[in-house]
Amino acid sequence: MFGKPGKGGISGPGLKMDLNANVGLTFTPIEWGNEQKHILSAIPQGKSVFIRGSAGTGKTLLLEEINY
Repeated sequence: MFGKPGKGGISGPGLKMDLNANVGLTFTPIEWGNEQKHILSAIPQGKSVFIRGSAGTGKTLLLEEINY
């Protein structure tokens, strides 16, 4: 079994990774699409939004940006 829910890392046979460790990763800025930009500009204006989409479309990432 690789990883356990609620733990701060992934482990298994021959594999251990601390998700809190600095491993020299670099990050590329996010290029938001027009719909995401529209949502990001509507929130500060006090407008209500409904975010939906298929798995992997970036809903959680967008919510994290809004929450930041």
